[in-house]
Amino acid sequence: MSRGVRLAAIDVGSNAARLKVAIHKSTGELKIIDRGRTPIGLGGSVYRNGAIDAPALSELVSVLAGYLERCRAHGARPRAIGTAALREAENRDEVLAEIERRLDLTIEVVSGEEEARLICVGVLDGTDAQTESICLDIGGGSTELVIARGDRPVALHSAKIGSIRLAERDGASGVVAMRASAKWAVNALPPGPFATTVALGCSGTLRAVIDFAGAGEFGLGGGPPSIGRNELNSSIDRLIRLGISGRKSLFGEPRAQTIVAGAIILEQVMERLGLTQVVSTKRGLRDGVLIDTLRKQALWRPLRLKQNRS
Repeated sequence: MSRGVRLAAIDVGSNAARLKVAIHKSTGELKIIDRGRTPIGLGGSVYRNGAIDAPALSELVSVLAGYLERCRAHGARPRAIGTAALREAENRDEVLAEIERRLDLTIEVVSGEEEARLICVGVLDGTDAQTESICLDIGGGSTELVIARGDRPVALHSAKIGSIRLAERDGASGVVAMRASAKWAVNALPPGPFATTVALGCSGTLRAVIDFAGAGEFGLGGGPPSIGRNELNSSIDRLIRLGISGRKSLFGEPRAQTIVAGAIILEQVMERLGLTQVVSTKRGLRDGVLIDTLRKQALWRPLRLKQNRS
């Protein structure tokens, strides 16, 4: 056991596939030794056509094969989770069977509520039992909300709206149409106010919006990266004025195509929940998968690692 338990989490999302490999040491430390993010076309394929097409499947198999090779090199056992795009793909069963046949990898396709629970585990593990928190994840196909006390979820919610879904459906119609669709979709989330008006944002879309806001005319200063409503409104206007070519120079493809939609969803979520601020964190679903796996093996000892939220 001196090497520790080596394990890996693979997240197959609408925007990208992501990898995180870790060693769980006998001291209780969870040390990340490898990580990766690769854009894939699942969300665009599913939200346009209802199914995962052949090019998207081929791309996914290639990315997962590379991730599995990295897991083998580290001696880590992977656990793979599928989220919104795989939840909704009409040919999901065929896709999962093909991946299992070609790669000997089983992907667990989780519900929106289970996705939210795993996010809660990943972001809030070790948080003081009396602390009330809100966790928010805006993905490519869905938006997850967790209301928690300590590291235990009090309520789990999932809305069928994400940056790729919104951009594919209403992006060509403009900002007014996207705002209307986002406003309608986030009604699946409970209205505020809550005990706290500050949420922890734990998705790549949120981090990209917050980073963009911090680089603009509203310099956010010290402390963890965060965004308030005024900064968000200004950022949406600036993102629109940049146009697609300007956004590509900042974000590259494919985020340039979806960042405005993601920011609009955040705007509508903040209004719905009565949030004044969203603070960026690098912890999220993959961390939750790692910790949940260790808990199932009765190996996990929670650590007080609040400083690792950002």
